[in-house]
Amino acid sequence: MTHLIDGDPQGIRRVIMKNKPCEMYIIPRSLFSEAKVCKAIDLKQPALYVLLENINSFANDKPKAYIGHAEDAGKRIEQHIGSKNDFFQTVLVFVSTDHSINKADVQYLEYMAIKTAKEANRFDMSSNSQSGTSPHLTPEQLDIIDEFREYAWLLTSFAGCRIFIKPISQATSKKHKGNERFHISWDNINAYALFGQDEMVLLKGSELRKTTVASAKPEKRNAMLNKMLYEGIIEDKGNNYVLLSDKAYPSPSTCAWVCTGTGLNGWDHWKNEKGQTLDFVFRKSGH
Repeated sequence: MTHLIDGDPQGIRRVIMKNKPCEMYIIPRSLFSEAKVCKAIDLKQPALYVLLENINSFANDKPKAYIGHAEDAGKRIEQHIGSKNDFFQTVLVFVSTDHSINKADVQYLEYMAIKTAKEANRFDMSSNSQSGTSPHLTPEQLDIIDEFREYAWLLTSFAGCRIFIKPISQATSKKHKGNERFHISWDNINAYALFGQDEMVLLKGSELRKTTVASAKPEKRNAMLNKMLYEGIIEDKGNNYVLLSDKAYPSPSTCAWVCTGTGLNGWDHWKNEKGQTLDFVFRKSGH
């Protein structure tokens, strides 16, 4: 359930799940002062928080994020706003619905959140130079706080932020429907991908065509390729580029555009080893 605190879907929001131990506040940076004094939001308690340049990791290639914990969340986040940490535009704050978590609990949550976010590798986590501290918790405490953590991760995903979701890969693909690789071939390039969790994961070793047709946003694609080349995500192999690590994209067509430099319909052009299209496997086969 989402409460629009100020009546604006893009404003301050409180997200809760009935009878669950965790609730999340989504606060635009520009409205944090209002949130801090809002009676419907309690920021004067221990909390896990996430500062986000962009809540959606597809909108910008690996936007920046910072994860922290605080005994007084409002005071700590206000310090971030007053410092030179000006990259973030949105704050996610996770608090207990019954004020049952303490300093050690949020330290553990911070440790697990940083670890998970860095493993997922969807956001630039360089601002978290340290990995946090994992305090000693009893098995009973761990059971309680791990339940809180699971719901925090779920609420984050509900908000459209995939910072804690690991992209599917060859190692994990069998957990997802349609676990076979899909292939696309175009103008002497060959690329391979997996589909799951509403995203297309382009696999390491896939080839990317250097040129882009005039109707397929060449300036945007060229800028993206240059950035990937600079960051060491792709390697120049002369006639084409080669992807050096798995990379997720929000749709089959976007993934096809990255590979081929054309406006192909990815649902029709990604095919498995049987020659079946992605559209057939996921939309028409009844699976």
